Amino acid sequence: MDRNYVNQFKKIPVYTMGLITFHQFVSGHEKVKDRLLRIMLQMVASEREGMQMDRMLIKHTVSLSCSFLVTLRTSERFCCLEMVPVSS
Repeated sequence: MDRNYVNQFKKIPVYTMGLITFHQFVSGHEKVKDRLLRIMLQMVASEREGMQMDRMLIKHTVSLSCSFLVTLRTSERFCCLEMVPVSS
């Protein structure tokens, strides 16, 4: 789909659209974003106090958050995002 349709009709690639959609509706949601940040900060604080922490979990969470930022910034080159509203 990305090779033909996306290039031919100047659409956003499927992976990029998935990241944008996930960020908008899940990780960008106020309750989720605030809770995720609070949990990550609590984990770092508890490690500083000498407790065990899953460093790979923090690493992957930060990496995913950074990939959202990079993807969103690189996708700004598209004039408009054709987002289909999600029905509840």
